[in-house]
Amino acid sequence: MENLGTAILSFAAIFAGAAVLFGVTADRTPGRLRAAHFSLHTAGLLLVAAVAALAYAFLSHDLSLRYVVDYSDSKTSLAYLLAGTWAGQNGSLLLWAACLAVTASVFLAWRHRSGTAAPGDGWLAALAGLFVLAMAFIVLAFSNPFQPVLRSHPVDGVGLNGLLRNPLMAVHPPVLFVAYALTVVPAVLAAAALVRGETGNAWIREARSWALAAWGFLSLGNLLGMLWAYEELGWGGYWGWDPVENASLLPWFASTAYLHVAAVAERRGLLRRTAVMLVFLTALLPLFGTYLTRSGIVASQHAFAESPASGSFLVILAVLTASGAALLVWRWRSLGDKDSYIESPFSREAGALVTAILFVLITAAMTAATMAPLLGRVFGDDAVQIEPSGYVRFMAPSGIALLFLTSVCPLLAYRWTSGKRLLSVIGLPSLAAVATLVAQLAAGDEAGFGARFGGKLNWFALSTFPLAAFVIVAALSDVVRGILVRARETKENLAAAASWLVRSGRRRLGSDLVHVGAALMFAGFAGASYQRTEEGVLRPSMRAGAEGSSLQIGGWRLTYLGSRDVTGAEFDETQALVQVDAPDGTSHLATPSLREYHSGSVRSTAEVAILAGVVEDFYLEVRQFFGAGAAGASPAFLRAHVNPLTWFVWTGSLVLFAGTLVALWPARRREQGTDWGKGLRRTRSFAILSLVLVALVAAFESAAQGALVAAGALLVAALWAGAAAVRAASAGGDAGKGAAGGDGGGGAGGANDRVDGEIEVEKMMGRWGE
Repeated sequence: MENLGTAILSFAAIFAGAAVLFGVTADRTPGRLRAAHFSLHTAGLLLVAAVAALAYAFLSHDLSLRYVVDYSDSKTSLAYLLAGTWAGQNGSLLLWAACLAVTASVFLAWRHRSGTAAPGDGWLAALAGLFVLAMAFIVLAFSNPFQPVLRSHPVDGVGLNGLLRNPLMAVHPPVLFVAYALTVVPAVLAAAALVRGETGNAWIREARSWALAAWGFLSLGNLLGMLWAYEELGWGGYWGWDPVENASLLPWFASTAYLHVAAVAERRGLLRRTAVMLVFLTALLPLFGTYLTRSGIVASQHAFAESPASGSFLVILAVLTASGAALLVWRWRSLGDKDSYIESPFSREAGALVTAILFVLITAAMTAATMAPLLGRVFGDDAVQIEPSGYVRFMAPSGIALLFLTSVCPLLAYRWTSGKRLLSVIGLPSLAAVATLVAQLAAGDEAGFGARFGGKLNWFALSTFPLAAFVIVAALSDVVRGILVRARETKENLAAAASWLVRSGRRRLGSDLVHVGAALMFAGFAGASYQRTEEGVLRPSMRAGAEGSSLQIGGWRLTYLGSRDVTGAEFDETQALVQVDAPDGTSHLATPSLREYHSGSVRSTAEVAILAGVVEDFYLEVRQFFGAGAAGASPAFLRAHVNPLTWFVWTGSLVLFAGTLVALWPARRREQGTDWGKGLRRTRSFAILSLVLVALVAAFESAAQGALVAAGALLVAALWAGAAAVRAASAGGDAGKGAAGGDGGGGAGGANDRVDGEIEVEKMMGRWGE
């Protein structure tokens, strides 16, 4: 297997290199563009074959490969054998390379089939091939998972890390790698346009759907990581500001900034330079994060051991950064806004720019904080380390500022906003915000979600809850107002007006949903500031009919009943049997445990018990059992947390992701009378069924389980529906007819139609200053 796998990787790198060469010379020699596409498609197929070969090696327990020995054993279940394919750094880099190659191949194939291909597209193939070549070279030269065992084959493997034996880890890494691969497409479109001298808006229009899909998958990937941390790490929270966690968040910040700027650039032709800088930054940050997690320069419980590939990532990162900067400087003058400018500080354009600047500042500050240990060593202080509380002190006010911008910017019109219009749209949201603030102040100390907690003013919650209420009410009233205005102007009934708004204003509706989701998440973050924690050593009763010792926390009462030993195929564990009496009078049996896996580099794990609810979660962990004692009578050190509004974080994340799908959904006119249209209708039915499944699960299971199933269902829907949306959005003109872009770029016709429809919605609702 080692020879076959290495040969596949070698040929993949060769074909990726051929795609680069053919692409660069495609404009001068007819037929080389097809050769470039063929080479890139072949490289993608070969890298997928390499992943499949590695997965087969795991499933067949091929102990001739060192990577299989390190991450599997004969007792590992089928699902975790498959997840072992990307559990280590070598396999994860191979999966990333395969995702990147497939994404590039699909992107070029869709451009060709949809009629959006244009002269000069060889540069697209060349630049995409360059990314694939770089990743394939790193895997082949420094992180080859097909390296053989140097000595005699072991009898069995080491086994998978116990912390990774969680269903979320089978999904979380692939989702992030798909997101990282998608960030490359907008960057390639921008770079190719600059090389060809096409500095208009065509590439921004075509990149929009890809950038939005990348942002959606980044959001979903971070959500799955948060769920895994909440369930598996056992400290009572879902984000610990670990360097590796931060590394996955940085591209999300940059991507969010880009999407806000791109919307203005697409409609008004403004901020194109900023858009180019942000789209390059978004594609480079995953490489930076990968270097961070594999270089050993920062300590992290998620990081891999220091890898020889880290130096290659640093070199590639430097080369790409320098190349992008050179392209930007080269085309700086032609990227200028020319006759367009921001006419008023009270406009959508100004709001988008301020929002993007804030996101960039947050990205820079978080990067510096994450790199603090390295910066400390450079300046002679080895003890520099930013604690989680330090991140919170910075991110809390930054988050409030972002939430404020989220509440205000959607209400601003393009070009300028009159005072009369602004007053007319902030009335109801302001009333909701004031009512929320009054309710908090009236709640008093230590009651519900009042103004004070722990003897101190809870300024974060006092600021966040009213702003979140403002955002939610503003978004909902925006939709209702759009329906009413359309019905009044056209004399249509409300159902017909709503149907028109859905057809013509899908981007706006998706944006409203995303903002509602973000507001719900911020409410959940603010709820975490009311977290309560209690701990103690509890003993079971030694007499029949008597209760064991108990612990009281925030209306919850837990009574220790004893312990029991459980033997499984992959692990042995000791469970604490705890009766939990909830504030509503119901009783539950919670069984947190200490688990010892039979194999793996990390064998000892703590499994938590979570009783999830809409208002608060009860989170219980067992830290230690003391003494042997009688059977099941060992005292236990228990720690309990009451986590308010965690459900809002999970639900808000899913609403945010659903908004992404709505914004990506293709226009209805592309569905009529085509096989592709039938596929879209089947996709829509599948997505609706998925959402129904989500609702049922969320209604009958815990919030964490419901969010997990929801994420899985929406992920499948996204892979299907998102693909159709991107293809339809990038198609120019009617089905089967190519349309050339207005400023030299291909495929702008359909994008122009879409933008014109959105502008019609904006003008109809008074969001376009005349």
